[in-house]
Amino acid sequence: MDEVILPEYLENDMDDIPLYGKLMTYGFINGGDHAAVKAIGLKFQKELIQGYLACVAFVDDQIGKVISALENSKHKDNTIVVIWGDHGQSLGEHTSWRKMTLWEESTRVPLAIRLPMQSEGQETQQAVNLLDLYPTLTELCNLPHVQSNEGISLKSLINNPKFERKFPSITTWGYKNHAVRDEQYRYIRYRDGSEEAIRS
Repeated sequence: MDEVILPEYLENDMDDIPLYGKLMTYGFINGGDHAAVKAIGLKFQKELIQGYLACVAFVDDQIGKVISALENSKHKDNTIVVIWGDHGQSLGEHTSWRKMTLWEESTRVPLAIRLPMQSEGQETQQAVNLLDLYPTLTELCNLPHVQSNEGISLKSLINNPKFERKFPSITTWGYKNHAVRDEQYRYIRYRDGSEEAIRS
């Protein structure tokens, strides 16, 4: 517990956030979850973070078991492995303890794709979307393209991590609340027309 680090935040972080952004963060609790969590105490904040990190460590271990079983099976040379996760839980950043915001902490997810016979990993900083998984897998498996699919195949990016994709990732939460993310910026527009822009 002594090694758990609380995220840094500004007490006045919400002062310049539009009303709809505040509603997502605070919900219907006076002062939001942050006020409630802080009122319980520092130990409780650390316990929340410790529990979250324990869940992540447990999932990592289970993924390791599945990958190990695949490597020792007859399917290792013809199986595509895709690992992705649910959107993130804020752990006090921006005075938020929720998942339902359009900020980086709540919308960024892990995504890893391993092709058969792939010997080493590569990374890219391109913004992608989970909607891209379906068209990626259909293209990698030589299945017919589905015209109505909203995603964009990541095959070119998998083959060349420096490939310039030129498509941002779009996230929507609730009615007409959207975030657009590319490699440098996050732009949020709420349903009342109010906006946030953040440079990464």
